[in-house]
Amino acid sequence: PGARLPGTQTGAQRGLQVIRSVGGVACALVGMKNPTHVGENLALARVPRLKPGGAEAVLKDCRPR
Repeated sequence: PGARLPGTQTGAQRGLQVIRSVGGVACALVGMKNPTHVGENLALARVPRLKPGGAEAVLKDCRPR
């Protein structure tokens, strides 16, 4: 999955990248108490959002078949 979502290294980053790239989503609320996780998630701010339709394509691939 990381290859399809460049700039992400963890499952949490991949999830946030998809959600923040969905059209019409202004922000994603994430609860964290571990400072390491805060830094990991903030690092995603340096990664551009997916191109239009990219998040939807990833979500479509996640549907059960």
